[in-house]
Amino acid sequence: MSRKGYWVECMPLWEQANQNDAPDLYKASVPALPEFVESAPSASLAIQKLRDRLKGLRKKNTFNRVLLPQLENPIRPPKRPDSVRGWMSVYIEM
Repeated sequence: MSRKGYWVECMPLWEQANQNDAPDLYKASVPALPEFVESAPSASLAIQKLRDRLKGLRKKNTFNRVLLPQLENPIRPPKRPDSVRGWMSVYIEM
């Protein structure tokens, strides 16, 4: 299978949990692009914000010819950290 995107990791920020023991914020990040981190009140919103930001990077890359890290394999997700509760990963095609 061809490499056409990046894995996005999303995790709740438990240090900011509310009284119902539910996180108020979720953080989405791309391990291959450490400067790309977004936070939002839900996991899907954080992932969508990051997806939009990656689309902008793709457009910018086309004009400026900036080198991006190698695209990741959609079959091999990142290893789940044992200590993080509520962690998920999503593959986003570029």
